[in-house]
Amino acid sequence: DRTPDEAGQILRLFEQLVEAIEIGGDGIEFEGAISGGAFVEVSDNHDIIGGAQNGINFEDTVTSSTVLISGNNNAGITGVLDGIHFAGVVDDSDILIDDNDVLGDDEGVEFAAAVQNGSTVTISNNVRIHGVGDDGILFGGAISGATTTIGITGNTLIRGDSRGIAFENGATITDASVTIADNAEIRADTIDAILFNDTLTNAIVLIGGATDADGNDLVIGGEDGIDVEA
Repeated sequence: DRTPDEAGQILRLFEQLVEAIEIGGDGIEFEGAISGGAFVEVSDNHDIIGGAQNGINFEDTVTSSTVLISGNNNAGITGVLDGIHFAGVVDDSDILIDDNDVLGDDEGVEFAAAVQNGSTVTISNNVRIHGVGDDGILFGGAISGATTTIGITGNTLIRGDSRGIAFENGATITDASVTIADNAEIRADTIDAILFNDTLTNAIVLIGGATDADGNDLVIGGEDGIDVEA
């Protein structure tokens, strides 16, 4: 068994790397499940490049843990697939993606599976999140739980070829809350700037806020600015 100090050092293994490049795969990959109160931090790196796959990839579940991706905004996080990719369920966990420059040839940031059971996902203060071939930010799994929250706030640019921000392909929202506020620009080149196309059940969805400061400055799509098909 490791002491807390030893564990903390290991979980900060990827902090302040000058460069992380993987020509054949992900820039940084967490292949196994993250659980049991783990704290994972990827911060203040110069350049993270997934030469054939994702910039940063979480291949398995994240359970009862915290993930912080912050300050990677020099050359930024780049993926041939997604910039940042969460493949597995996020359960009872806190995810913070803050103050980065993220570029993906598919999605900028993707949560492919469920976000549930009191999880908090905050995507804030990023310089750029750009999905060149598809969506800027994609949630593709069910979002559920009375204390589950998604916050997308204070970002300078969220851009996708298809959609800026998309909740689709099974992204039902049940008993959870979603806030999209105080972003400078949310843009889709061809379809919708913001899309919800699955059911909303006892959900709270807030786009903008009570004051001008809470509002999104520019929401522009090739077809619709905001499209709710639930």
